Amino acid sequence: MKTTAGFVRIVRLVFFFALVLALAAYPMTGESDAHKEGGEAHSRDVGNLMEKLDADFGALVKAALIASVQELVSETPFTAIEKQAESIAATAKILPRAEEFRGDNSMLVLSRQLEAAANSLAKAAGNKNLDATVKALVATHGVCVRCHEDARF
Repeated sequence: MKTTAGFVRIVRLVFFFALVLALAAYPMTGESDAHKEGGEAHSRDVGNLMEKLDADFGALVKAALIASVQELVSETPFTAIEKQAESIAATAKILPRAEEFRGDNSMLVLSRQLEAAANSLAKAAGNKNLDATVKALVATHGVCVRCHEDARF
């Protein structure tokens, strides 16, 4: 039975590394075209939120990677994971209120999806469930990718 558990942990570690590479290959930050329309101040505000999300995602992935390795020898420490997940959820809650997106229904839908996914992420981390946390992290990042693919940034 220990062999199976060890294999599962190795697969989980490989998955985390793949996630890190995917996040690194598809950065979430960027600038909008709002400055071309005189909305430079709003663009900076949204840019700051995006930079915060990007930094929090990176920190959460790092914490999850460390946790998966530490899990091989001891209980998973969730303090850093919970902190970053809560920060992502808090930022996701603010994003729909950004002045730049007022009246943009597609952005409202995406931002609500982000908020729901980020809340699931924080809940999974709060329950100290590493597998559910990783699943929720991937879902949360998926919403970010869909938004950025819409040529928003």
